[in-house]
Amino acid sequence: MKIFMLDAACNTMPYDHSLCEALSKNGHNVNFFASTYVHTDWSQQQSYNHRKHFYNITNLLYKNRPKGFLRRFFKTFEHIINMYQFVKIVKSEKPDIIHFQWSQLPFIDRLYLSKLKKFSPLIYTMHNTTPLHGEKPLFYFIQKTSSVFLSYFSYFIVHTSYSRKIAIKNYSINKNNINVVPHGQLNYYFENKIDSMKATLNKYNISNDEKVILFFGNISEYKGLDVLIKAYEMLSPDVVKNTRLLIVGRPSINVFSLQNLISSSKIKNNIIFDPRFVSEDEVSQIFNICTVIAMPYRHIDQSGVLMTVLTYGKPIIASNLGGFKEIIKDGKHGKLVEPGNPQDLADALTEILKNRDLTNEMGKSVKKLSLNWPNWKEIARQTIEIYNLAKKDEK
Repeated sequence: MKIFMLDAACNTMPYDHSLCEALSKNGHNVNFFASTYVHTDWSQQQSYNHRKHFYNITNLLYKNRPKGFLRRFFKTFEHIINMYQFVKIVKSEKPDIIHFQWSQLPFIDRLYLSKLKKFSPLIYTMHNTTPLHGEKPLFYFIQKTSSVFLSYFSYFIVHTSYSRKIAIKNYSINKNNINVVPHGQLNYYFENKIDSMKATLNKYNISNDEKVILFFGNISEYKGLDVLIKAYEMLSPDVVKNTRLLIVGRPSINVFSLQNLISSSKIKNNIIFDPRFVSEDEVSQIFNICTVIAMPYRHIDQSGVLMTVLTYGKPIIASNLGGFKEIIKDGKHGKLVEPGNPQDLADALTEILKNRDLTNEMGKSVKKLSLNWPNWKEIARQTIEIYNLAKKDEK
């Protein structure tokens, strides 16, 4: 089967890579239409064809600068041209399936979908059933997913039952065409674990006997980092003195208010704020040194961070919502807390950090969950079943 996969801006490159690789190893001809991965060199070996079709001029103009004056406008204009070119490629190469992982600009993309649909069935993965997690940045209207946009697609993939329920509620689409396919684990395995742990502890000036609360990943309003900082300050002195709060991730918002929150904290010296994009080879190093993962999100369907942390066997404290509560069992894999409630989060942190046996037991449960999670081969198989349904409907 000839598959065209799209994620124009490489929004979820680790996920895209894992799925494309699994489909390719299953004997399918996979063409991944995306752009240059601007954050770092993508070093994972691949057996699929990564066609850097989008934003080549913009990325050249803003080389090594993911942000910049007027970059968004250049990128939008180039997106219109690139989508026009993509339609011509589809007409020429005639793929069996066109699978959108993301639509960077649904308001614009919908103008091309009717043309694409003439050549191949269209599949759409709804990673977020609520566009941009409810946040409304500049030009929100061209980024907002609508029922009109979705009407062009034959089938939809979501990662949780929660997402399926929300999609049925919020959009005028056939519920029988919405399929739950699990989000696969994002694994980063590197050698010299002990040496890398020592180097990472030294880098952040953390001692071997200190416990580490980790917040990892893109920093956005919906991630609730402000809630975590407030919760950390609520911990009792006997807990705080042996812990550090490590925040590592690329900001997608202005972090001035977060920096003020940290600087005004009475325990600011225990907080490490490292706001940057984390390269692949650093991921395992950072997760290996932590004691507990904190994900106090205000909204979520499914999380790439959650799908990364499982393999490391660490307790997880997450908000009791969305896909989190489908996967994390409160008291077994960690703790589920009320979204936006610093005191509830502080109580959960205290319970885990003060009980080494509980920490170890929860970590083992998370590792067991990881070992029993569907692998990418199975996820690829389920995805192909959906492709086959779409092809059958076209006949």
